[in-house]
Formats: sequence, C-alpha cells, structure tokens
Amino acid sequence: MNTDIKNENTYDSVFWTAVVKMTRYLIPLVNEAFGEQYTDNATIKLKPGKQITEQTDSSLIHGETDTLAELSENGITKDYHIEVETWGDKAIAVRIAEYAAGAAYGSVSLTEHGAEMTIPYSAIIFLRAADEIPDELVIDIKYPGGTASYKTPAIKIKNYSIEDLFNKKLLLLLPFYGFIFDKKFPGMEAEGIAELKDALDDINNRLVKMYEAGEIDIFQYGHLMDWLKRVLEKLTVNYSNVTKGVEDLMGGYILYTRTDEILDEIAQGIAKGEAKGRRDTTKLMNYLWENGRSEDAKKAAVDPEYLEKLFVEYQEMFKNSSLESQENQNEHEPELQAD
Repeated sequence: MNTDIKNENTYDSVFWTAVVKMTRYLIPLVNEAFGEQYTDNATIKLKPGKQITEQTDSSLIHGETDTLAELSENGITKDYHIEVETWGDKAIAVRIAEYAAGAAYGSVSLTEHGAEMTIPYSAIIFLRAADEIPDELVIDIKYPGGTASYKTPAIKIKNYSIEDLFNKKLLLLLPFYGFIFDKKFPGMEAEGIAELKDALDDINNRLVKMYEAGEIDIFQYGHLMDWLKRVLEKLTVNYSNVTKGVEDLMGGYILYTRTDEILDEIAQGIAKGEAKGRRDTTKLMNYLWENGRSEDAKKAAVDPEYLEKLFVEYQEMFKNSSLESQENQNEHEPELQAD
C-alpha cells in the first residue's frame, strides 16, 4: 500500500472502481450534485477518462478525469464530469477548467459558422474541504464580447451522515465515510474506536438490509465493505493503534473479498471442476444465503475447493424440475446449471 497519505491514487481508484462496478448508482449521485431528476430508466455510458490535447506548438497535454459519463433520458443527453479531491482548496477550479476543456474537445463538430463543442457538467467530491470552500465553485471565463460563468458544485463528505448516504442512495460516497473521523485519528483512543465501530456496524447492517431487499447483490455488499476498509487503512496508516482497531473491526465484515478471484478462476477454467462461471456462482451464493446456508456461503467464499464441491453436490438439485417450480414462486431462488 502506498503510505503517502497525500497521494490520491487510492481514493481515485476506489471511486472509479465503484463507478464501474455499481454504475447505476451514478444516477442518485448526479441528481444530488446537479439537482437533476433522473429516474432508474436513465441510460448511462461511461467515457474514457484520459484526454490528449494537441497545442498550437504541436506539444501534447495529457489529462485524466476521475469519472466522465453520459446520461440520457426522455431524449435529452448530457455529459457529467465528477472529480474526487483529497486536499482541495479553491485552486482546484483551475484543474476542473482544464479537465472540462479536455473533455469538450471530444465533442467538437463542424457547423456552417465554424465549429462547436460542449463542455460537460462538472462537480467535485471533497473528501476534505477547507473552510473557505463554497458549496459551488464558479469559474468566470472571459472572452471577446462577454463573460461566461462555469459553475461547479462541491460535494463535501463531512456534510453527510450515514442516514443521508443511505436515504439518498449515495453508495458511491460510502467508501469515503472514514473521512468523517479524519481529524480524530491522531489521538483516537478506545472510546473513539468504539464510536468508529458503531458507525461501521450501522453501515454494515444497512447494506445487509439493502441486500435482503434486492437493491444490491452479495458482491456489491462485499465490494462496498472492502472499499471502506481500504480507505480506512489508508487514512490510519500512520496511527498503529487505530490501524489495529480497523483490522479487528473490519475482519468480521469482509466475507467476500476472495470471491471475485475465485469467480475469475472458475470463469477461466483454472479451478478444478467445470462451472459456468460468474453468473451461476452468483446464483449459487444467493441461493445458499436465502435458504439458511450462510455458513456454506461463507466457507465457499474463501475456499475454492469447497465452492466446487457445492456445485457438484447441488448439481442434480438445481436441475430438478421441482426446484424450477419453486423458482417461479420465489424469483430470488436461482435455477443453477453446472456442467
């Protein structure tokens, strides 16, 4: 792990990974940041975050945004750029202007008068926010004939409680909740660690309820808790007492961090036995949890051979027509197939 706490790569990577694996949750984040009213029917297209802009002297400027996405609904399409900033102050406005201009070059089209480009809507997620940071940064662009104002909303983690994050479905911000405790870590004692544990318990319990309601799958649950753990480890890397506390606290939550690796092995035919891969394994894990076999699910998540054994053991069961009839009564019970 990179122990430079001013290095943002961990946080950028966590956010982008969360966006890729939980893309639908961009909708509530965009609604929150920009005051939009997108529904779950909106379509989302993630765009490359790297821009290369050629200057007049033929030199190239390389830029990389954290997230650039196109959202469409009711015949209207807009581009949204969301940046994660750790040690931000108002100078971030300069970088936002650069990123926005770089992204806009990708939309250039010729017109009868010359050309036009569209600058995306931009927002900044401030993991830490200086007191002077306003709720909206304004970039005034002066050009011959007038001035245009480019407004950039500021999303500040410190302004959101756990209840806020869940009520507004801002799950993409959840991995960064540890920043709420940021100023407490240097002198954190047992009482503070207990407060942190209560917060983690609350988050975990709410995610479990979302899983039980079918709002997230078992892997998204595991990913969110794992990302939260990674960010906490980075935040507390210089505070050994807190780091040990985080390891002890999170150890009981992260049941599925090995699961994706197992699924990839199966999908590639590396693991012993032939399974159909990620789709059927996900169904198997959900079936185990929803039919009172949580211990089997936990063991299968960390033991590839046991996972394969379950496929063999339940192979005939999942092919049985009686199970298919049960599935019609309960949409969450899967019809599993294993070769």
